[in-house]
Formats: sequence, structure tokens, C-alpha cells
Amino acid sequence: MHRHSSGNERGKGRSPQLSVILCTYNRCNLVLSALASLRRQTLARHLYEVIVVDNGSQDGTPAVLQRYLQARAPDERDWQVRCLVERRNGLAYARNTALELARGEIAVFLDDDALASPRFLEYLLQAYTETGADAVGGRVELYWEAPRPYWLTDELLPVLGYFAPASERQQLRAPQTLSSCNFSVKVAVLRAVGGFSPLLDKRLAVPTRLGVEDLCRRLHAGGYTLWYEPRALVAHRAHAARLCRTFFIGHSYWQGRSEVLMELSAALTQRAEERNACLSWRALLGDLRQLGRLCLGEQLQLLIARGTSAQRLHLTMESVRCWGRFQQRLSLLWRPLPQEGHLAVLLVMAPRCDAATLLLAQALRREGMACQVERANLSLTWLWRHRSLDGQACGVVQLQRPGAWCLPVRRGLHLLLRLWLARHLGLPLVVTDSGGWWHSARGFRPLLRRFLESLLLHQANAILVPTQRIEDCYDERSLQERAHSLPPAGFRGYYAAPLPRVEAYRRLGIPASVPYVYLCFADQHSEEEVLILCESFRRLWEKLMPVPGDVSQGPHLLLIGTPPDRPRAARLLQVAARMPMLHLFLRPPLDDDIPLYLGAADALVLPQRSHLRAGNVELALLALSYGRAVVAPALPNFADLPASQAVIFYHASDEADLERALSEVRSCSGQELLRVTGAEPQLEAVTGWRDYARRLMKLYETFRW
Repeated sequence: MHRHSSGNERGKGRSPQLSVILCTYNRCNLVLSALASLRRQTLARHLYEVIVVDNGSQDGTPAVLQRYLQARAPDERDWQVRCLVERRNGLAYARNTALELARGEIAVFLDDDALASPRFLEYLLQAYTETGADAVGGRVELYWEAPRPYWLTDELLPVLGYFAPASERQQLRAPQTLSSCNFSVKVAVLRAVGGFSPLLDKRLAVPTRLGVEDLCRRLHAGGYTLWYEPRALVAHRAHAARLCRTFFIGHSYWQGRSEVLMELSAALTQRAEERNACLSWRALLGDLRQLGRLCLGEQLQLLIARGTSAQRLHLTMESVRCWGRFQQRLSLLWRPLPQEGHLAVLLVMAPRCDAATLLLAQALRREGMACQVERANLSLTWLWRHRSLDGQACGVVQLQRPGAWCLPVRRGLHLLLRLWLARHLGLPLVVTDSGGWWHSARGFRPLLRRFLESLLLHQANAILVPTQRIEDCYDERSLQERAHSLPPAGFRGYYAAPLPRVEAYRRLGIPASVPYVYLCFADQHSEEEVLILCESFRRLWEKLMPVPGDVSQGPHLLLIGTPPDRPRAARLLQVAARMPMLHLFLRPPLDDDIPLYLGAADALVLPQRSHLRAGNVELALLALSYGRAVVAPALPNFADLPASQAVIFYHASDEADLERALSEVRSCSGQELLRVTGAEPQLEAVTGWRDYARRLMKLYETFRW
């Protein structure tokens, strides 16, 4: 884009209220007529400016405009006119270019083949003043260049630009829209909603035409007010070349294609379900069924009934519109979506709800990234739409702690097949690895989890670990080279505030006189690890118990859930029956239960064995977010926890050291240490995951080529 010419020097420095924008392509005679109609406006010339944008014309339009402006009469020297050239073909590019340089508070858009009535701008400005509107559209009548054909019914006039929804001024409610050849919007509002979409506005080879409808949709969604002013009148030319059936049929075809693109534009800001509904094989088959009904059903009925030529034209236009929808949807399913800015990401998490993954998805979306979440599954539609194009990645598949997925053999093989397809479609694979109970558990199922996790780690383009001690996590050099340190964020503000201690004790059946409560989420540990904790706690309790036989005077232990490797928890139930100071709740914790358990607990205990990659860091961050102390193994994953003074470490292979850590943590106030160390901002859910998402997006960008 470059500036071609400008108006009179005396117009510089003024601040007009209206910026009238005319975009033209190879129509030098028509745009001169439009300019002449603006020259005859009754509104004072210092209140409006005219910006003409040439969109790469080949008929000498810029030179013609230059001569026209130089030939103005002396009394027209104060008329503010600027001419710009935008080389990128597309009405949206031309309008956005003019919008960047507009000096008025309100942008008025006219087609180059429209003629404004003398009081057009005066009535528009009056409507803004009296209604306080954010956007105002005017009435559009037709200027016939040839006699109106007999078959051209009133229902078809909007195809030629006719727009007159009411005889009096009225507010337009959703989904009502403005006319594409006579509308105006406040510049600040237009910039706030993102301007015009090149995907939906007319281009040289793709005459899509729903850019203004999409703009009105965004204005309605943003809570802005739209008004219709019938006195703001323009006449739109009904060209003789358009007064034939072929033009109306072609218009219907591109109308159908534009409708699908508009659905896509709206769905990209919605949840994954809406996006999948817009671009899915089911929607494609729906268009195909409707096309069959029109062609085979209604066409036959109309033929038998001997319908009029107007009825046959209407049915043909509807059939062609449906065919256009089908072709556009098929094209979008066949080729990847156009990527502007960041890559799209598919987050695959465990079947159970994962707060960290949901927070990450929200943070990525707030940063403008298209993000979809699946539960231990990969959407074939998503993989196909985001496959690599010309060597450029369009999407990333990120697997969240794959060892935590509980998958039968058949479903696991199904998942591996889709991952193989994703790799062959050129989609980079990222794996988040923070270890878990399956590394130290025995049995067939933990073995399958370790096999799946190892297989995915060796196939991944990048591995995310929560520590900087990468060399301590992996022995293989190939894994070390692809590992990236990215500590997760906290959860403060995501869950509800903790329940008061007295209320939490009452609901959990803990005596009010109990001085200290340990908490362990048993569903995140193996049975052997939980039993080791119970034994260490029993020995500590016997040492600390002031009155033999009085369990209300010593510490208590809360066990939530059952070990995944032994869901029946037979041995754990036997231990709980012998230990009255142990409270066992077999139901896995839900999000609503977290404030209850952490309201009662003073410290969270993570019983882990000595495997280097063991340890769920997110549990430790959850406890720290609530101001609770943490007893954690001295393993690499926990080396970079914030507020390390609130964490008591122990040697994972030493049961006696775990007992020592349980005793030592009683003198540690997690809430106080968080305030002293200044670690609270790192544990905020919104800001913490925002920073995490930004660092992750920088890693994604390395996969683009």
C-alpha cells in the first residue's frame, strides 16, 4: 500500500467527523460518478473527508483520479480527498487500509457503483447524534441501467443491492444486518472488533460477499448498537449485464460458499464442539441430502405442476446455493485450514478431568491460539484439517502425561494408529512427562502404561519436563536432547477457597482436638507406596501420642481414593481397620472436594519410590497454592518447586527418612513461608498459566517449518 495523492493543503490538520471510503477496481468512470455525488453533499466539507482506495486496477484509475482532483474548481479546494493504492487484491484489504489512515470518528463505506443522495451524509450524522449508535446503515434503491426483466421478482432485488427493511428509523437486532454498499461504523468500534475479514470479502478470483454480515455478527456479539436510517439514501446501479438469469445463479453459488466460510469464522471462536459441527463429514452429508431433496424432489414436483419461470429460477438458485455450500465444505475438509498467526494445538489428556490441562487450554485460547481438548483420543477431523501443507506445520498434538491414561489394549492400539497417522500427516508431537505411580507399581497394567509412555517419548518431537535437571531424568542422550524444562503453574483461584478447619473436621469425622492432619491422594500412588506411608505414620504417631489410647490428641492421616494398581484396596482396608487415626475415603476426589480436603489438612504427603521420573508435581503445586506444606521425595521432578522452604524433602528409598520428614513438617507453616518467600504470584492460576502458555507457544513456533 502506498499513498498516491491527497487533497488540498488547507484541509490538513482538520479533524473531520466522517471518513467516506470508496474502494474501486477497474471502474474509473463509475468511481468518478460516486465522487461527484459526494461533492454535492449538503454537509459542510470540513466535517467529512473522502478516501478512495484503488485495489490494483489495470485501467489507469489512479491517473484518472489524479487528473480529476487537479481539475477541481477554486470553490472546491477545501474538499478533503485522498487517494490510496492497495496492491493486495481483496475488498477487505482495501477497506482495512483506508481504516488505518481514516481521520474521522465514523467510517462511511460506499460501493464505487453507488450514487449518494445530496443529504446522505447529513442524515447519517444526524442519526448518530440522536441515537448514540455504534453503526448506522442507510436505504439502498436501484438505479436501472436497462429495463427490469419480467421474471425479476421483488424477492430477488436484494441480489442487486436493494435494501429497505423499514420505512422509518429503527434499531436492528441480531441477526439483522446492514447493507454492504451503504453502511457506516464508528472507527474505534470497527478497530475493536478486528476490522474486515479477507476470508469473507470479495476478491478477484473468489467473489465471496458476506464480509459485512460477518462484521454485523461480531458487532451484535460485542453488544454494540446498530440502527437503520431510511433517509440516508444511495442509488445502487443495476447493471445491464447483471439483469440475466446467469448472474443470479452464479450469485447463489458464491452465496452458499460464503455462508460456510462465515460459519467457520464464527465457529473458530467457539468451543471444539461447534468447530467440529461446522467442519465435519456429518455436515457435508447434510448438505448433500438437502441438494438431493431439491434436485430430485422439488424439481420433479415443480415440473409436474408446471411452475412459472420465476419459481424455476428460485429453485435453481436454491439448488446452486446448496451445491456451493457442499463444495466449500468439501474443500475445507480436504485442505488444511489457513493459519494466521499461531499454530493450532490438540491437547490430549487422561479420561479423568485434568485441571492443569483445562487451565492450559484456557490460557492458550486467551493468547489467541486455536486449542481443542480430547480425552485419550485424537479427532480424525482435526488431524486432517491441520495436516502439514507444503512443509509447513499447521497444528501440534500435545499428549498430557500419557502414562496416566487408563486404556484397554484395543483402545491403546487404536490410539497408536491415530498417532502414526498424525506423524505421517506432518503434525509435530509434544509429550508432557512428569512421572507417576506406574513407574514403581507391579503388574500387567502398569507395564502397559510404561510401554505406552516410553513409546510416545521416543516418538515425540519435544518432551516437556517440570525440572531443569534433565540429565537426571533420562539416561538416553536422544531423550535429553528433545527435553525442555517447563515447570507448570499453580492453581490459586481455580478451585474454591478452603473450608474453615472446624467445618472440614466435622464433615470428615475428625475430632476437633486433633492438632495436625496429613493428607495423601492415594489414587495418585501405588499400593506399596501408600502402605509405606501408613507404616511410617504409625511409627510417628506412637512416638507423638501424648495419652495412650486417646486418638484425638495425636496427628491424623487422610487417604483419598484407592491405589490404581489395586482398586479393591484389600490390604489398605485391613490397615485402616487397625488404625483409628487413619481416615480412608475410597471415592476419587472431585474438584468440589478439593476445598474440603485441603481445608482440613496441614500438609500434603507424596510417598514415592526412588524411580528418577516418579512424582506428580501438580499435586505439590496444588497444596502450595492452598498454603499447605508438602512432604516430597528428593527426586528431580521436585527440585524446582516454588517456595522450597515450604517443602520437606526425604530420601525416596529410605522409610526412616520419610518418618523424619513427617515429624519435621509439623513445624513448617506453608502459608507463612509463602508470604515470606514471595512465591504467591507464581502460584496464581491465571497469571501462572498465562506465562506457561506463552513459553509453550514459543516452542510451538519452532515446529512451523
